[in-house]
Amino acid sequence: MAHGYNGIPGYLDIPESAIGSTEVFRADLLEKGEHRLAELGSLYEKYGDPWVGTPRRSHH
Repeated sequence: MAHGYNGIPGYLDIPESAIGSTEVFRADLLEKGEHRLAELGSLYEKYGDPWVGTPRRSHH
């Protein structure tokens, strides 16, 4: 939810200091959400890939 849910900050209101520990799943964002995404920048570039070294497999 863009503005959070049940006391947890949402995509539009999350502070910069909490970005690294928060999962944000991109869906069909509105224009305001697209602007916020651009402001935040690439989380992988800022914080790295938290799943590096984790085995991945495809479930067909």
